[in-house]
Parts: sequence; structure tokens; C-alpha cells
Amino acid sequence: MDTIYTPGDTVPTSGIYEVFHELENRKSHEVTALKGELFIACRICQRQVKFKLVKAANHIKHDDSFE
Repeated sequence: MDTIYTPGDTVPTSGIYEVFHELENRKSHEVTALKGELFIACRICQRQVKFKLVKAANHIKHDDSFE
């Protein structure tokens, strides 16, 4: 089961998230979000937007292989 996030939730995993606008002011699209940041509201539909993780990916600053 996919977890759905809303504006104000903390991003649990860095990666690419699919965004769904409930007012259909925009087609679904993908964004990058970093762990620990907050999911933000849409300028048009405000909090009527949802996020679903598509692909987890570490930010280079959070990868132990890099200085």
C-alpha cells in the first residue's frame, strides 16, 4: 500500500514524488523532495494536493560515500 502525504507532512525519504492536484488545476507531475523538509501547498489549490513516493534517492550530501 502506497503512503500518501499532504502539505505540512515531513518528507520521510528523499526522492521523486508524484504530485496529484485534487482541483485538477494541473495534471499529475513529479517533484524531488528531501528527507526532513516539509511537503508544501500548491499556489492554486492550496492544501488540496497529495504526494506519493515514486523512487527513493539519497541526496548526495546524505550519502556516506561522498565527502
